[in-house]
Amino acid sequence: MIFRRDHLEAIRSGEKTATRQPSNAKRLSVGEIHRAVAGRGVPRSEGECFVRVTDVYRQRLEEMTDADADREGGYSLAEFREMWREINGEWDPEGRVVVYEFEYAGDTDPRESDIPDSDAENSSREP
Repeated sequence: MIFRRDHLEAIRSGEKTATRQPSNAKRLSVGEIHRAVAGRGVPRSEGECFVRVTDVYRQRLEEMTDADADREGGYSLAEFREMWREINGEWDPEGRVVVYEFEYAGDTDPRESDIPDSDAENSSREP
């Protein structure tokens, strides 16, 4: 998932817990863990964290509430509309988007913690 660089800190702090994408975007599923990166061309070491998708649904842009805009990173609805225009071009109130709600899952991939180290003391492998 690609975000603006300033959104990564908002994700880490829990201020940004949702994102809206045009309805033709790749579909993600609830429970999946995804890398959140800060734009194209930003080195991973400088701009990434991981999020776990908690909800997925469709919505018309005109159905957004102030609370929805706040979950996008602490924006008012007017501020969110302006940001949408900067990123996606036209604000079409009738336009349908896919909403992904998520939670911060860490700066390292939590799926990697399920893989034991080869030198772990309690390794279940036979010598």
